[in-house]
Amino acid sequence: MLCSTVVAIAIAGCGSSDDGRPRGVVRGMVTLDGSPLPEGEIYFLTPSAGDIERLTILDGNFYGKALPGERMISISVTKMMDPPPSTMPGIEFTEKVPTETLPARYNAETTLTATVSADGPNEFTFELTSDDKSNSSAKKKEVSRPR
Repeated sequence: MLCSTVVAIAIAGCGSSDDGRPRGVVRGMVTLDGSPLPEGEIYFLTPSAGDIERLTILDGNFYGKALPGERMISISVTKMMDPPPSTMPGIEFTEKVPTETLPARYNAETTLTATVSADGPNEFTFELTSDDKSNSSAKKKEVSRPR
């Protein structure tokens, strides 16, 4: 029961656009170390209102709809990895676990933002680096297109 409730909440909160509020079309590119990000997810968030739209990144490109306004951006790439070593004697974990592969500055500790307009254009480029030692966050380029 709890699992189905959590799944229902996650589905309702990610990309839901049936609430009647206007959304702007958003599109863009995400690169990692100068190359298009092969796959991942980009989230447009308004934490104070609980709003979240999840868009798929494929070959660096994303496209979808998001609520207008100043939005927090989180970019995520997860891979199934071996679990960390157990700290409990005699217990060993064997199942792979989903693990975030991008630096936390792009997701859990993000400071990325984008301003979404209901009538667009909303084209964004996020240039990420995998170097954890870098103090710079993603460079966001907002590209205006003629209407």
